[in-house]
Amino acid sequence: MRITEKVYGTLYIVERGDNLYEIAQRFNTTVKDLKEINNLTKDLINPGDILIVDQIYKPENIAYFNRYKVKENDTVYSIAFSHNMNTNELMEINSLLNDQIKKGDILFVYDTDNPVDENVYYTVKSSDNLYEIANQFHVSVDDLINLNNLTTDKLQVGDTLIVLNKEVINKIKENAELYYVLPGDSLYSIARKRGTTVEVLKAVNNLTSDQLSIGQSLIIPY
Repeated sequence: MRITEKVYGTLYIVERGDNLYEIAQRFNTTVKDLKEINNLTKDLINPGDILIVDQIYKPENIAYFNRYKVKENDTVYSIAFSHNMNTNELMEINSLLNDQIKKGDILFVYDTDNPVDENVYYTVKSSDNLYEIANQFHVSVDDLINLNNLTTDKLQVGDTLIVLNKEVINKIKENAELYYVLPGDSLYSIARKRGTTVEVLKAVNNLTSDQLSIGQSLIIPY
């Protein structure tokens, strides 16, 4: 029996009051796509559910997480160790409040068979242009041209662009400020207030999930 299933993209932990329509809008996708990539047969979701939300930002041939089915005698520590994680990462990604797990539980773990691609990708949509995309991700048009070896500024709908890599992210961090998470904050609300995107916030802060804690410091690009 297979106990792992490859998962592509970024994970989102459902919060109280969320619905598929709002989550789809937040991550620039559709309810139909959310249901398809998460194998949902109905629109009902519950707080704590984990959804794959932004496949468009990562190439589909690279896996970032696996679903792992807990076996007898497994512990949070043993699972984390075997997947090159620490226990805090495993608990944060899976929204675990403590280290109590039981046989049959499904956890998200790092895919140790495939190297993690640290680039952030964007799929060109109708009416997009390089200037607007660059502005959205706090980079320059020259950055986009160099990252993607472009010889023209003309884009085609469906093209996949690298919008952030480690070098560009480090440059963004040099022109940024610190923000401390307040009660009621979420990455989405902070991104909207500060004129950025969830993807940029996660990239510059090395976040693997959308979960925040009160008082946590975040790097916010200007």
